[in-house]
This record gives sequence, structure tokens and C-alpha cells, in this order.
Amino acid sequence: MNGKYINGVSYDVLKDIKINDTVEIEYLTDDPSVSRIVGSANGSYPFDTLYFMGVFFIIGVLLLVVTMYSSYRLLKILNSNFEVLTGTMVNRWRVPFVIINNYQSLYRYKFTYSSNGETYKKFKYSTRSDKFIEGRSYDLIVNPSKLYKSFVFDSLPKSVRKYLNDKYTMASSSA
Repeated sequence: MNGKYINGVSYDVLKDIKINDTVEIEYLTDDPSVSRIVGSANGSYPFDTLYFMGVFFIIGVLLLVVTMYSSYRLLKILNSNFEVLTGTMVNRWRVPFVIINNYQSLYRYKFTYSSNGETYKKFKYSTRSDKFIEGRSYDLIVNPSKLYKSFVFDSLPKSVRKYLNDKYTMASSSA
């Protein structure tokens, strides 16, 4: 720089530069300690690495959104004047080609329930083949204005089931 010799360090992750190779360096004139090898990337990770990591980030965000949406739907039903209808588990089906962690299969359970003379279907997915018993009746939490939107009571988290049981016990004892 201006005829002065400056000793510094620069690196590059994409090029094969060997010891004692001569390379051209560009630097900031205001701060010569900030430099890089000409033609190298600005960051320490190549684009394809960031792209690969971005795919996992997007998958994580999608899983988070799906979970949050399901919780939002449940809260919407619980905030409405929900009804509890009895439904029957009519079918269990092993979803082909879908393997979850530890080589567990995914099962789809089909429930049917009726209201006002119409029959509705609810599908629930689980990795447990014994989660629901075919032909047995189960309670479903249903939004009365949108009867096709429901949750199987036994598939709800324990804290929500306890809250709903307590709420019904209090409501039936005061009536």
C-alpha cells in the first residue's frame, strides 16, 4: 500500500491455494487489515452450503406453521360454543411408503359422526397402530357452525382433556 509492505491474513474456502502461492489481494484503503483474495467469496460459507442449510430451516418453519395452525384451529373451536358429539372409528389404514422415526409406520384413522341427519368424516393420523380401536365410540369436539371441523377428544393433550373434563363437570353440577 503506497509502497509499504503490509503483512496480513486472507482466506478462501473454494479455491485450492497452496503454501507460498502468490495471489492478488484487495483491501479497504481506510483499513488495510480488512482484505480478501481477489475473486473469492465474501463469506466463509459457499452458497451451496447455505442453500443446503436453508432447506432444513424451511422444513422446520413448515412443521412449526402446521403445529401452530392445528393449535389455532383447536383454540377457535374451544372459544366457540363447541359441541361434543359421539363418533365411531370405522377404519384404520396403514399409509404406504411413509416411514416415521425408528421405522414406524403411519396409520390413518377414519371416524364418522352425525349431526342434524348429516354424516361427517374426521381423519386422524398416528404412528401407533393401537391408538384407536375399530368400532369403538369416541367423543369429538365439534364447532357447531362448521360441523366438518372437529378434534378427537382422546387425541388432545392431557392438559386440554383435563380442562374440558373440569369444565363439563362444573357445568353439569351447576345445572
